[in-house]
Amino acid sequence: MKGVSYYYAEFQRALDAVDIRMGEEFKAFSSTHSPKNVFLWLEEHRIRAQLPASMESLLTDFYWEIA
Repeated sequence: MKGVSYYYAEFQRALDAVDIRMGEEFKAFSSTHSPKNVFLWLEEHRIRAQLPASMESLLTDFYWEIA
């Protein structure tokens, strides 16, 4: 298991590369919410096609990390 902090860092890197505002929003949200809620936030953005496709497998791995 890689740990939640690993996934948060990877998500941060991917989001900052695509949209710095979304990266900032992720940073604020992830610092005040549980990993489950962070997953749901990311999943909502994925469904809306607001996440880079490269994050999909990372998001799946994160789900299994926190499940």
